[in-house]
Amino acid sequence: MAENKFKCPCHGSGFKRDGTNFEGPAPRPLDRIKLSLSPEGVLVVDKGQIFRMAAGLSPDQQYPQSILKA
Repeated sequence: MAENKFKCPCHGSGFKRDGTNFEGPAPRPLDRIKLSLSPEGVLVVDKGQIFRMAAGLSPDQQYPQSILKA
């Protein structure tokens, strides 16, 4: 992620740091998961809640619970 992007090694799709697709065959952004902080300040990753992102909207417009804001 030296350039704040991810290049899929399988099909060549390009994704920005937030998972938004910007090139290649991927038809939509990467899925996201629920993130939160415990009362003790520990990061909690809830893989049981997967959010299917739609193209054209930023993650905070669709699923703000998938973004951890400090």
